[in-house]
Amino acid sequence: MIKRLAGLLIAVVGLIMLGGATASAEALTGAGNVQVTVTQAAVRAEPGPINVQGDGCTWAPDQFYWANFRPACDAHDNCYSSGSRTPRLVCDDVLRGSLKVVCAGAFGPSNPLRAGCYSEAETFYVAVRTLGKPHYQGSGNPY
Repeated sequence: MIKRLAGLLIAVVGLIMLGGATASAEALTGAGNVQVTVTQAAVRAEPGPINVQGDGCTWAPDQFYWANFRPACDAHDNCYSSGSRTPRLVCDDVLRGSLKVVCAGAFGPSNPLRAGCYSEAETFYVAVRTLGKPHYQGSGNPY
């Protein structure tokens, strides 16, 4: 139950960072078809604006078929920026959750591309956890 709630929390934070969306969090929670709707006006992940131009997913594709990863990657760039107080691990966890939410929204539960999209999200997560530390400029915990 705690793992399901943590997955849902990551999905909600990811949606906040993306500016608000509605998507299925089923893959994150395992709790069936859970709908999550959040608007940026309702909750802010960071106080005040962080003005960083993201470059999308940097050295990786910005999309998996029609799943658009760029907004999640841009939010991750903001989270890594010097104006952020968010710990790096949280930035990376939110990226993974956001990418999975994008996958769930792009591919229905019976679409075989959904599993491939989730796999791509995990690959992105492993990459930022393994290679991201030198690029983190925030004031939070860099580990």
